[in-house]
Amino acid sequence: MLTKVEVERVIEDVLSDRLKAAGFLKSDVQFDTDFDGEKIIRVTAHVENPVINADDLFTSVDEIQSRLLKSDDARYVYLRQAYPGSEDGRAMRFGHRR
Repeated sequence: MLTKVEVERVIEDVLSDRLKAAGFLKSDVQFDTDFDGEKIIRVTAHVENPVINADDLFTSVDEIQSRLLKSDDARYVYLRQAYPGSEDGRAMRFGHRR
């Protein structure tokens, strides 16, 4: 399993490339467990503008998950975006399970 710093590096690398058009600013990463007790990674991508095409978020999760799996890190990744005005709870949330 990768360290916190290694996971954050992978996530920043992927999101800075994949969400560039939305004005990617930074990501917040939290390590958590799901309702089944499985270890997961929750990611909030802070962007200047909402990512409208959900495929951009799904492919970001796919790439993050693939890179983690190459290092034998099988934690599930859940991604949400935060943008100006999204504090009201309407930010889109996406999760992915392999």
